Amino acid sequence: AERGRQARRTPVKRNMLRQLLVTGVSRAAVTLHVGEGEPVRQLSASWLLDHARESRQSTAQRGLLVSEGAATAEPSVLDAHVRDGELRVTWAADAARAVPAGTTTYDLAELALLLRAPHDAVRRERWTAGLFSRPHAPVVDAHALRTDDGLVHALSHLRAFGVLRIDGMPATRDATRALVLRIGAPRSTYYSAEMWSTRAAPGERKGINDTAYTSVGIRPHTDGTYFRDPPGLQILNCVSQAERGGESLVVDALSVVESLRAAAPATLDFLARTPLPWFSYDEDVRSGLPIRLSTHEPVLRFDASGDLDQFRYNEYDRGDLAPGEWYDSTFLPHWRALVEQVNAPAHVEHVRLEPGQCLVVDNQRVLHGRTPFDGGVREMVGCYVGRDEYESRLRSVGLLRMCG
Repeated sequence: AERGRQARRTPVKRNMLRQLLVTGVSRAAVTLHVGEGEPVRQLSASWLLDHARESRQSTAQRGLLVSEGAATAEPSVLDAHVRDGELRVTWAADAARAVPAGTTTYDLAELALLLRAPHDAVRRERWTAGLFSRPHAPVVDAHALRTDDGLVHALSHLRAFGVLRIDGMPATRDATRALVLRIGAPRSTYYSAEMWSTRAAPGERKGINDTAYTSVGIRPHTDGTYFRDPPGLQILNCVSQAERGGESLVVDALSVVESLRAAAPATLDFLARTPLPWFSYDEDVRSGLPIRLSTHEPVLRFDASGDLDQFRYNEYDRGDLAPGEWYDSTFLPHWRALVEQVNAPAHVEHVRLEPGQCLVVDNQRVLHGRTPFDGGVREMVGCYVGRDEYESRLRSVGLLRMCG
């Protein structure tokens, strides 16, 4: 269990640990000096028992449940001190039932994370057109994914920008899958068991009932708006490219949101508060059964800190709305304002992928599309990775915090 806890920590600077000092001990609490300019923090006896290493089972799950002590007197603290990177608390005899050893310990690095404002190791960066022309564009070589340091570097780019270009990719489904597994397990959908191919020649339309399998242009969108849990990552590995056109388009929803915040705040509020319909008709390639997906969700979802958590948007898969005043006077003006920002040239980055190049897109933040094409065959091998699997990988390499 301790090995698992070590693996999921976000790094903490040494000087942060040196500033953690015990400044007071009472029977009911331990008082800590957290750092210069920070308020002192009181850790109650109940909190200390609830968060002690000794309260964890071998699975890292809680073994001592704080609710069990609600009907009894609070246990008493005798002493507390910092030594060897730990806070050590000694308990009075009345705590013997909860703490048979009489002492509990707390890792200072974990305490530092809990006592300071939450933050992740990589901050998200807004971007606009021209992203891949930057000196430090989010581009890595495929061999980087095969090393631990290279993987962390690639995931840092992906977390910061929501999009990553990988050069030197293999062309087969199996080899693509092997590299994707370094990021997260491919997600099965009704499109395929795991991996799929959007092979399309000009004028051709076959296979899945979706414009991705044609040669027409597709405006920026996110995939799976009709799923209750849309895909986390979209992988698009170029196996062959058309002679003309076929550029990939990517748009950062963070920039779209900031533009709306400045130019149309009422639209931003509408998109965050109003569930809209999303749908898909298809056939499951695995079972042959009909697929009828339908859900109502807002375009924007913000987290408790007010940061964008999910962007759900697809002009093609938006469901029907009832006619009337609300549609004409409320929905349509807000929808048009959103579409205008999404497709604004200043927001749209054009990326022409060549064979051996791959785009990894955070599907709940970055929109993707393509220009129309003709001449030859354009084929992308790809898959989805679930958001839980992707964020688990980020946490396992220290780029996102764990809450426990």
